[in-house]
Amino acid sequence: MRCSFLRPVAVIGAGFSGSLLAIHLARAGRDVLLIERNGEPGRGLAYGTEDPLHLLNVPAQGMSAFAEEPGHFLEWLMRQDQAALGPLCPAALPTAFAPRKLYGRYIQANLAATPGITRLAGEVSDVLPLAEGGYGIRMAEGGSPVEVSAVALCLGNPPPSQRHAPPWIFGNPWEAGALDGLSPEDDLLLVGTGLTMADLATTLLKARGHHGVIHAVSRRGWLPLPHATPMAAPIPAPELREGAGPRHIAQAMRGAAAQALARGLPWQAALDGFRPQIQRAWRGMSGPERARFLRHARTPWNLHRHRVAPEVGRLLGEAVAAGRLRVQAGRLDRWRPGPDGVEAVIRRPGGGEEELAVARIILCTGADTGPDWLATQPLCGLRDRGLLRGDGLGLGLDVDPDSLRALGADGRPVRGLYVVGPATRAALWEATAVPELRLQAQRVAAELATA
Repeated sequence: MRCSFLRPVAVIGAGFSGSLLAIHLARAGRDVLLIERNGEPGRGLAYGTEDPLHLLNVPAQGMSAFAEEPGHFLEWLMRQDQAALGPLCPAALPTAFAPRKLYGRYIQANLAATPGITRLAGEVSDVLPLAEGGYGIRMAEGGSPVEVSAVALCLGNPPPSQRHAPPWIFGNPWEAGALDGLSPEDDLLLVGTGLTMADLATTLLKARGHHGVIHAVSRRGWLPLPHATPMAAPIPAPELREGAGPRHIAQAMRGAAAQALARGLPWQAALDGFRPQIQRAWRGMSGPERARFLRHARTPWNLHRHRVAPEVGRLLGEAVAAGRLRVQAGRLDRWRPGPDGVEAVIRRPGGGEEELAVARIILCTGADTGPDWLATQPLCGLRDRGLLRGDGLGLGLDVDPDSLRALGADGRPVRGLYVVGPATRAALWEATAVPELRLQAQRVAAELATA
């Protein structure tokens, strides 16, 4: 039954997190105002790609938008035309890694089928607390503020670095023109060797027939790891004590992986067995322990936890073996325009430099949660009023880990102001994958069902 006597809940941001929260709120009987600045809800950065070669990093059986209906996405996928699966997803099976663009359409289909959601396209210029409670949403286009009972900030990952100087260097690999004008013979430099690099390299190698050398550089020079083939169920892990530090966690995982391999099982199954415990362990860490984790364990954890589809792993491995993809440790120290593109200088971890002549540099370093992000609206207005603050680790926003309410300048949860999605990483760490995000959406929707 819909609570018609309550003002709607405003959900700012309509990528996966915002769209899923809107659906859960509407299912709980709340009217929802879903605000998306690009006017196309349900996709966001992760699922906005149109390239069928960009696959999910989780098999279809684990991608339901609803925890209580585990087969929901798979059943939807099986109803789609076979041609929509693309060249790297042979069939709609439980273990299939579907194209991400299809998952975006799945979320859009659920939005369209859920009554009680009003969609609003535009930029939020400010969020104003009201004297009688609730908030006023002011839009950049003008007009009177829209009054709502509560606000959920579902802003997703901030955009990548905007450090760019086209046509030599692009800070965002997905911006228009990042690959324009390139010849298949051109050598390129990709800065970052994670999942974004994997997407871009897959497009270049498979869709565009690129056969120049793709140089990929990062601090450690690690290529993304694939899921096991065939996949194995998670192995129940020894319980981590609350507040277990990075060293204890690493030792426990290495031991479990070694035991799995000794039994003829993939190490991936052992690591997946620890996943349900990581949020609890992270929440129990002290501030210095979290900082130490980020310095020493963040990259190894992301490498082993966020794996690519086996088909993508094979493609990248073949490219490395053929010399078409060269992955190395180092950092981009400086660059300058050259006669045929860019002359880039790579500084090695142990000292020394290497100069590369490439047609273009593309930064694949991911989201930027630095000061520039907090200076954008509506974040800066809420921050200046003491209703919001960045976390001390530079991961996103400070939130209460139980209620997901934003923490104000005084460190206390702010009434009616919630944060859902990757910006909650400092409180929960695991806050980017569907299984964790759907639980966040359910938790906030349950609290707001009658509030």
